[in-house]
This record gives sequence, C-alpha cells and structure tokens, in this order.
Amino acid sequence: MRKYEGLSLVEMLITIVIITTVVLMASITLTTLIRTSAVTSARTTARQESEFVIELVRRSIRNSHTDDIRFYNVSGRLYDESMSKIINSGTVQGYDQAVGEGLSSSEIHFRPSGYNRWVCIGYFPTLSDQTKGYILKSSYPDNIAPASCFDSDNIEYMQNAVVLNNSEVFADQFEMHHYSTPSGNVLITIAIEMKSKYEMSFSKNVQPAYYKQALVATQKLTWE
Repeated sequence: MRKYEGLSLVEMLITIVIITTVVLMASITLTTLIRTSAVTSARTTARQESEFVIELVRRSIRNSHTDDIRFYNVSGRLYDESMSKIINSGTVQGYDQAVGEGLSSSEIHFRPSGYNRWVCIGYFPTLSDQTKGYILKSSYPDNIAPASCFDSDNIEYMQNAVVLNNSEVFADQFEMHHYSTPSGNVLITIAIEMKSKYEMSFSKNVQPAYYKQALVATQKLTWE
C-alpha cells in the first residue's frame, strides 16, 4: 500500500498565516513609501516655486534705483483662474499711496536700472477660494497709474502678465516689508508660503506646504 506524505491542516494554517503576515507587512511598507514620496514631491515643488519667486525679486531689484521702487498693499482684486485675468471685487484700494517703511505690502513695483518700463509683482487671492492665491508679474511703461499694471482691461496686462506659481501649487502668503539702510539701499523682507493644490488621497489633513522668509536688498554703490 502506497503511503502519501503532505501537510497537515494545522501546518497549512500556519503557512497561510505566515504568508499573509509577510504580504501585509510588505503592503504596509510599500504604501508608506508611496505616501512619503508623494508628500516629499509635493513639498519639493512648493519649495522650488517659493525660491523661484524670491530669486526673481532678488535679481530684479538688485540694481534698481531706490527712487524707482514702490510698495502697495492692495485689496479688492481677485484672480479668476478660469479666465486667467484679474477682476475687481468691490472697491480697489491701496494704489493711491505707496506703503511706508515697516508696513505690510502685497505688491512691489520697480524700474530696473537701464530699463524704461516698470515691473510689478503682486499677490492676488483666487475668485473661487480667497484663502488661496497666485503671484503674478507684469509690466507697464510708467508709474503714473500703478493700478494699470494689473488691470485686465489694459492691453499692457494682456501682453505682459505671467503667473509665477505653476498649476500644481497655490500661494497662501506673499507679504513684504521694506526698510531704508544707512548706505542708502532698500532692505526687503519677504514672507512666502506655497501649498500643494492637491490633498494627499490617504489623508485630507495632509497638504504639503513650504514657508520661507528671505531678505533681499538693492545694491546701490555709494562713495564718500
């Protein structure tokens, strides 16, 4: 009579438990790695966008004359993502007078040395959700009417406006303060925060963000 050998029921159950445990642990590890990678990637994008805006301001104003730099704290304007334009929401305020030293501002207008046009960089909340916003850059011929730089009805805006943060992030903050230095330069503090537009699918409470503060200044040469 032939004798057959095989696993008993208990041995099969133990084997199944071991395999299930290994697969489960591998699955948890892989899921954690994917989540970490997604968060890191989104945070890196937010960091790159923040540093790009700060470096743009730094390079642009470096050689600007201090008399050709203006700061404005503007309200009453929103950015319409669907139409890629700025719309007025109520009364637009803040352009009638430039912001003084040490006060908060949301726009900077300046004329780089050697150029005959003024460059504007400003923050605008979105029309759909005013807790989120975009940082825009535009230019115009003079500083007689600073409100016209981001006026969507102005042909100059249509030709020169550029959104500085890409489609994957939104600006949660863009705030500036400026001060005069003993050397005659302008020192600017910039606080900027970028957040991923997309919440991580595994948790609605996880929305990668990057906050940075920076100091930039003009580099006016002085002789005594």
